[in-house]
Amino acid sequence: MDRLLQRIQRREAGDPSSLIEAIGPGPWLCVAPHDDDVCLGMGLTVAAATAAGIELHLGVVSDGGMGYPRPEDQASIAATRHDELIASCAGLGIPAARVHELGLPDGELVAHRGIHRRADGHHGGVGRKLAGLLRTVRPRIVFGPNPADVHPDHQAVAADLDIACFWAASAIWLELGEPIALPVRWDYAVYAPFLGDPDLRLTGTTAGQLAKAAAFAAFASQQYVAAQLSTARPVEHLRRVSWQAYQPEQYDHLFA
Repeated sequence: MDRLLQRIQRREAGDPSSLIEAIGPGPWLCVAPHDDDVCLGMGLTVAAATAAGIELHLGVVSDGGMGYPRPEDQASIAATRHDELIASCAGLGIPAARVHELGLPDGELVAHRGIHRRADGHHGGVGRKLAGLLRTVRPRIVFGPNPADVHPDHQAVAADLDIACFWAASAIWLELGEPIALPVRWDYAVYAPFLGDPDLRLTGTTAGQLAKAAAFAAFASQQYVAAQLSTARPVEHLRRVSWQAYQPEQYDHLFA
């Protein structure tokens, strides 16, 4: 283990010796509804991953435009949060070239789910944009927000990320790039607990917790959340997402 992580624990097996053993090799893609969500939900894991040399990208879906603390900040908050995002990512070891901002309107992601056809011939929508990002980054591992979260933007991104992985792996929309191998999916938690039990527990050292808190401190406009990090234990949980394709025979036992 390194100076940032004290221990990695599997729920049903022995402790892995590294993040690659526990989760898998890079590239990793962490998808955030808002610029600070990955730092809040898995900043310790991200800092440890980049320190270990894992190639890690961050995709931010919304523009942060609803995160203004004072009414007079509304017009400038998106630009402010962009600068804060780049500074925070530098603290987590993510270079600016690996930060991908999709620019959809903060607080409105439910209305932008799926694919949106526009009069100019371009296509928008959370799912469509995520499919394009997946083909650009070509990750082996993809992290997304917990679908049980209370924030509607988080719910929208969680749902569209799952279908975007399948779209990106399918032979459609080749203008977005060549199809990818279906990545392994994990969820991180921000505001609400998972519906099921997490599969990994990551415990940080004091240095790890300080690194996460310092990275979040870059979001000076969002400091109403900072107290959570100053008092929280240096522990993060991740849940492996498992998809099973529908097969009629899976229900045979119910009608025997």
